[in-house]
Amino acid sequence: MKKLTTLFLIFYGSITALAQNVGIGNTNPAFPLDASGNIRLRSFGTAPGIWLNKSDNSDLSHFAGNYDDTTYGISNTDGFRFFFDSRNAYLGLGQSAPRYPLSFARSFGNKISLYSPTAQPGNHYGIGVQSGQVQFYVPTFLGNFVFGSGTSTLFSESVRITGAGQIGIGTVPINSAALDVGGTARAFYPPRVTSTQRTNIFQPQAGAMVFDTEKSLIYYFNGQAWVALGPADPGAIGVQTVTASDGQTYDRFGEEVAISGDYAIAGAPEKTVGTFSKVGGVYIYHKVNGRWIQEAILAPPTPAANLQFGKKVGISGDHAIISTNSSQVFIYQRSGSTWNIVTSIVSGSNNVAIDANYALVTNGTNVKVYQRTGTNPTTWNLQTTLAPGSSGQLGTGLDISGNNFIVGDPGATANTVIGAGKSYVYVVNNNTWTLQGTLFNTGSPGNGLGPQYYEQSGTSVAIQGDSAIVGVPYRNLEGNPIGEGALYMFKRTGTTWTYIQLQRGVNGSDEGLGTAVAKSGPYFFGSAPYLFSDETAIVYMYKYNSAGIFTLQKILKDNTEEGLGYQIDVSGNNYIIGNASAQLATGKVTFGEIVN
Repeated sequence: MKKLTTLFLIFYGSITALAQNVGIGNTNPAFPLDASGNIRLRSFGTAPGIWLNKSDNSDLSHFAGNYDDTTYGISNTDGFRFFFDSRNAYLGLGQSAPRYPLSFARSFGNKISLYSPTAQPGNHYGIGVQSGQVQFYVPTFLGNFVFGSGTSTLFSESVRITGAGQIGIGTVPINSAALDVGGTARAFYPPRVTSTQRTNIFQPQAGAMVFDTEKSLIYYFNGQAWVALGPADPGAIGVQTVTASDGQTYDRFGEEVAISGDYAIAGAPEKTVGTFSKVGGVYIYHKVNGRWIQEAILAPPTPAANLQFGKKVGISGDHAIISTNSSQVFIYQRSGSTWNIVTSIVSGSNNVAIDANYALVTNGTNVKVYQRTGTNPTTWNLQTTLAPGSSGQLGTGLDISGNNFIVGDPGATANTVIGAGKSYVYVVNNNTWTLQGTLFNTGSPGNGLGPQYYEQSGTSVAIQGDSAIVGVPYRNLEGNPIGEGALYMFKRTGTTWTYIQLQRGVNGSDEGLGTAVAKSGPYFFGSAPYLFSDETAIVYMYKYNSAGIFTLQKILKDNTEEGLGYQIDVSGNNYIIGNASAQLATGKVTFGEIVN
């Protein structure tokens, strides 16, 4: 009885009644129930909480209390609708076990209404969910989704998507645009893919567009095939870069190239075959509907390590000539799209060339001239052996055109200058080849324009009609370091050849101009394939007129990889440029067409 009396006194001292207000721990209650401190609700077996009656006190309306031991909620007589996980600060709307700061009921439909201009259902800006999609919507197609920075009242727009499905990036899309991109300092970049990735795109549709990083061209899909858009350089049209279909690093595809009409040939002399390294391989290309297509891969009859099949190549019409590192030379003949060996020559293979009925093979000391007879298959017979030079480098440069051929001897002494180099022009008459001219720099040694020691004129040569071009890749011009290079121009009048001009590059020193040359009509090509002072490998095209005036066009360059133009050739308006050093010496070849 003593304990009960004490408990009553304590309870009585904690509760104060003032008029109709009750205070708990509060001696001056201002409300019907005015508690100072915390109130603890406990219930065994049911959710503890507070029920609220309707305004007319007719029935219970809402309940606020525990949903379970971790979640607090608000419900009506139909059950809980709002759930609060106070431990993790999660709110569930129709979701009894929220796992995120804001979770919605597991049902489809409208989820958030940001603004409604009228009271009608569905007329609002909001977010909804349907099977497999999240929806963002505006009341009508006149509405917009706008992304940007700032605040609602101080907003800077970056992207706009209209309710009609138009997109504006950096601008408001005009009425006729599906995509309108604005800006003055940024570019549009289509997807960038390799050639293999482009061709492997699954079921491309007409109008698809990508940028091919290997060919440096934009391609679109016309519904049947990928088609390149536009030239890669203002000085050329139809530019196309190709790689070997089975190319590997260190194959050096494009180390040797040649072209004849709509056919071209490219050697990969260090191609690995099976377990043999540097066996080599040769690729034939055919121009079809303006595009160069790989038509055949030629392999040596007997693969062997270090054979280097494709060390030197040439092509003329239906015939191709291919040398190896073992002094063996093969001549192929085309039948349809098949290329077959028609003869094998063992006579040294420093260089090779072929045109119509004649094939040339050099070994450093002489030039062997082979003539073909018959048609299918053809027979090639040795006609003559010529030895105009004795430096051991005869044939480093070699070219044949009709009844003329030119052979370079870069180690020869010219005008008393050791290693200045010479080139020899031969003409044929009644199956007899006669030396017609010896080409070299006829200027006075030491005057800045005359021949120089070891400049190696004749490293590359080209002849057509009454003019010839000779590459001098190691010439030192006007005090620049050795290796800037130059081109020597020669003209024939009657049977006399005259040195008329020295042509240098425009990029400065140490570029190796003249490493390769080619000629077609009034156009001369000269390559400078090495990256030095200006970090650019380049191929020049010169055009001259009857007055001897030359116009320079810089048609192709590469400031990422040296080797562009290590070998070049031209036939009619079609040209080919090899770059065996590209892509870790996998190599690549560029085709183009001269703009007249």
